[in-house]
Amino acid sequence: MGENYIYCRPPAGLNDSLVQKDWCWRVAKRQKRILIIEDNTKTGGSFWPYFRPKPAFEGQIVPHTDPSLPDLDSMTSVVPASLIGRVSSFEIAYSNRRFWDATDTTVLLSFDPRKDAGAQLLVHFQCGGGQHGKRFLRDVKFKQHVADEILLRLSKLPDRYSAVHIRDTDYQTDTDKLLRKIAFWMRSGDLLVCSDNRRTLERVRGEVPYAVRTHTVSDVPDLEGRPLHSAAFGREDRHNANMDMFCDLIGIAAARRIFTAPHSLGLL
Repeated sequence: MGENYIYCRPPAGLNDSLVQKDWCWRVAKRQKRILIIEDNTKTGGSFWPYFRPKPAFEGQIVPHTDPSLPDLDSMTSVVPASLIGRVSSFEIAYSNRRFWDATDTTVLLSFDPRKDAGAQLLVHFQCGGGQHGKRFLRDVKFKQHVADEILLRLSKLPDRYSAVHIRDTDYQTDTDKLLRKIAFWMRSGDLLVCSDNRRTLERVRGEVPYAVRTHTVSDVPDLEGRPLHSAAFGREDRHNANMDMFCDLIGIAAARRIFTAPHSLGLL
């Protein structure tokens, strides 16, 4: 009997994409399937240019371009069954926060792990976030050139610093309240400022207490308030935006103190 597979192609930014990959990976491990991941290069959710499976999982998480894979379009045991013969070319419809087969909008582009366990190929094309994306990161690692770039940028930060992240595009933060919070806790010292909105980033750098030294490890473009994951970037600009994002995230994680806003004001 041949291998069984899950084909995961999440149309999402980084966190949503990781959450969807994590869900598929949990199923793949339980059912001893190979997880096939296809990148969505139009959003921040690209995987293969930046990550690789840890050695224990090599061959179990593979790109859709892996030459060892069979022709997915030739498989006859597929869920959803409407995708038989067109796994590589199906079209989508979006409604009620879900993705459906455009040729039959009653067909959800996903599967039930219990009911559909007998199929050779399970296809998942959905978005949706949460807190579980970090679980997937336990089984993968940055590629060496990505890790080297992150370490190079973070090496320019002082040994001890605080960090603030201000999401101010599709989600909006009450920056005035966040600035007051920073001013209450910091009279001096070093502050890493991270934001998806260049104008907000520049405002915070200019309005923190005078003796606070601000730092950045990314170069966020001015998109006039549009979120990074929906920007019409070319390949190089998208890569640069993703590298900025990873450097910000690791920089925040390494801070001794992190300033955030409540969920009612914004999201970290």
